[in-house]
Amino acid sequence: MTASPTEPPRPERLVPSRLKTDTGAGLVQERAGAKTWAAFVGSWALLAFGVVGLFTGGLAIMGVGGFCAEGGPYEIAVHCPDGTALVMNLGFLLIAIGVLLGIFGARGFGPPVHGYAWSLVFGSMGVAFLVSAFAPPAGVSVSWLVCGILFLALALLPAPLLRMGWPRSVFGRRRLDGRSLVVHGLPVRHAAVFAAAWLASVTAGALPALLLAQRFS
Repeated sequence: MTASPTEPPRPERLVPSRLKTDTGAGLVQERAGAKTWAAFVGSWALLAFGVVGLFTGGLAIMGVGGFCAEGGPYEIAVHCPDGTALVMNLGFLLIAIGVLLGIFGARGFGPPVHGYAWSLVFGSMGVAFLVSAFAPPAGVSVSWLVCGILFLALALLPAPLLRMGWPRSVFGRRRLDGRSLVVHGLPVRHAAVFAAAWLASVTAGALPALLLAQRFS
């Protein structure tokens, strides 16, 4: 469906955006500039750091039995591994910042961080539970095995929504030239550019988290 010459172009819903011109062939939004690219790359880097931080921190806590504490007036039976609180708290904070940056900064450009944050957070913790379930020397931990399965099930909940939202759930809501993928179903272009930028941003976020976790391990 295209906008008629007398009908003003309408912005897409859900993602804040401003329409610039209407070429007749389809609505054209703002072209992807430096700020848009920075928001897209930064949001995924922050999400990657946070998810890896939660995963490594969760593994460390489960490695001491799943219960630990620091500080307070009482005697602590099991201390948390060094840096675990820092890594996990920082992880939660950066995930929240990354989601907000993706929504209000990238504004539909590239794969949406908010569409994957839930699955990645619960999925990473589910894997951590499963890894720890088979790690104890006493044998398989049934409680952690059940927790791992439940967390992975929660991670899969948004999958039908992502499938119904194809291709914008993978490529975003607009192309590099700003034209909408949603309103007119335009073909995706520059998929390799998106893939390279996404991979670079995830790597840039995950590596520092791994190095930080290794430093405190």
